[in-house]
Amino acid sequence: TIRNNIVLYKDYSEEEFDGIKMPSFCDPEDIVQHLVFWIDTSGSMGQREIEMVYSELLGAIQMFPKMTGWLGFFDASATDLHEFDTIDDVQNISAIGGGGTSFNVGFEKTFEQLDEDEVTGIIYMTDGYCDFPDESIARGKPVLWIVTNDEINPPFGTVIHLDPSEYND
Repeated sequence: TIRNNIVLYKDYSEEEFDGIKMPSFCDPEDIVQHLVFWIDTSGSMGQREIEMVYSELLGAIQMFPKMTGWLGFFDASATDLHEFDTIDDVQNISAIGGGGTSFNVGFEKTFEQLDEDEVTGIIYMTDGYCDFPDESIARGKPVLWIVTNDEINPPFGTVIHLDPSEYND
């Protein structure tokens, strides 16, 4: 089953991820909608890490061809969210950033630009080098942190650690 229309990754059970089901194989007919993706483009994120998290997003869209959502980039400020329905849409969105880091700006922009009812989950793709906000900023929405640093553990939501050394240049 799919809970809250959130299905993203592989080899994890519902219990491990607060209701975010992440199966190893899926039916291409599964519909994953209304997810907000934030990619950290701050100065601490190297090109390799940005390419790695971007690759994870593209992989999720390939896994779920009916995935819809929004993509934004953040450092100390957040871009507007860009809606996507296809992998081509995502590939046409340009990353910007390079400054400091604030997780608050992505959450704030999400709820400034979208109605709460539109959002089924928020995914932050980051190295985690920033002070984490209070959980209330997520307004009860499930949050998945995809972190390129295994030393960082966000204080709320679910975390998946990626190892940059496992990705080819």
